[in-house]
Amino acid sequence: APQAEGLFNKAIAMSGTASSNKYVLNLTSSWEEAAQNGLQFQNLLTAASIEEMRRLPYETIIEAATESEIPFGPVMDGIMLGEDPRDTPSEAQQAPMVIGTVKDEGSLFIWEYGIETLSDYELALQIWFGNNASLVETYYPATTDEEAVWQAVTVDGLAGMQEPTRHTARGASLSVPVYRYYYTHVPPTEAGAGLGCFHGSELAYLFGNLDAAEGYGSSDAVFSNQIMALWTNFAKTGTSYATGLPAWSEFSVGQENAFHLNGPDDFELTEGLSFDDECDFFELIAPKVEPDYPK
Repeated sequence: APQAEGLFNKAIAMSGTASSNKYVLNLTSSWEEAAQNGLQFQNLLTAASIEEMRRLPYETIIEAATESEIPFGPVMDGIMLGEDPRDTPSEAQQAPMVIGTVKDEGSLFIWEYGIETLSDYELALQIWFGNNASLVETYYPATTDEEAVWQAVTVDGLAGMQEPTRHTARGASLSVPVYRYYYTHVPPTEAGAGLGCFHGSELAYLFGNLDAAEGYGSSDAVFSNQIMALWTNFAKTGTSYATGLPAWSEFSVGQENAFHLNGPDDFELTEGLSFDDECDFFELIAPKVEPDYPK
C-alpha cells in the first residue's frame, strides 16, 4: 500500500499473497462486490447504518463474521489498493523479501471446507474457477470420493498458494532481492499424520513452540533453531543464511532458486520446483480484474 512506504525494510510472506484470494476464497477484489457484501453484513447485524455497526462490541462483529458465509478480503478501493493484486508485485518494491510455501498447502483448507465427496469437489471447482471449472477438472480428474479429496488438496494448494507465490516472487525480484523457500517437513504430531506438511505446520518450528506432549523431539528442536537462524538473520541483514547450512541464493526470473527446508540438517537449493508446469496452467487461467471503485 502506498501509505506503508518507508515503514518496513524487510518482508517475510509465508504461504499466501493477495492474489490467492481469487481462487481459495472466491474473491475478485471488486469494490462493487465488496460493497454488496458489506450491506449484507450490515443486515445480518440488524444495524441501520455503518455508524451503528462501528458502535457494536467487537465480539459481536467477530461472532457474526465467523458464522456467516459472507466473504471478506482485499478490495481494490483506490486508497489502500489501487489495482489488481496480481499486478502490484511488478511495481517497484521497498524491501527485500523472503517468500515461500509448504508442501501440502491445500490439506488443511480442504478439511476445513468439508470437501469429502466427488460432488463436493465438483462444486468447489465451480466456486473457485467458474467458467474454467471443467478445464481444471480435465487436468485433475476424479472418479471416486477419495480421489476427489486428494485432487481438491492438490488444486487448492497449487492455485491458492504455489502459483500466486511464484507470481509474487517473480514480480518482486525485478526491484528487490527475493529469497524463495519450499518447506516439506511433516511434523510428528496427530495433525501431521492426518494432513501431512499442512498450511501453518512450520509455525511451531519458527517460534520454537515444540511441545513434547504433541510428539516433538530433540531433532525437531535442531530444525527449529536452524529455521529461526535463517529468519532472524534475514531480518537483521536482508540476507537469509545460517551457520552450517547451504547458501540460499536469490530468486530471479532468470534463475528461479528455491531453498528446500526438509528437516534437521536437510536443506537444498534447486532451480525451479517440480510443479512449475502446473503453476503455468493456473497462471494462464488466472482472472484479470479491472478496478471498479468510484473515482
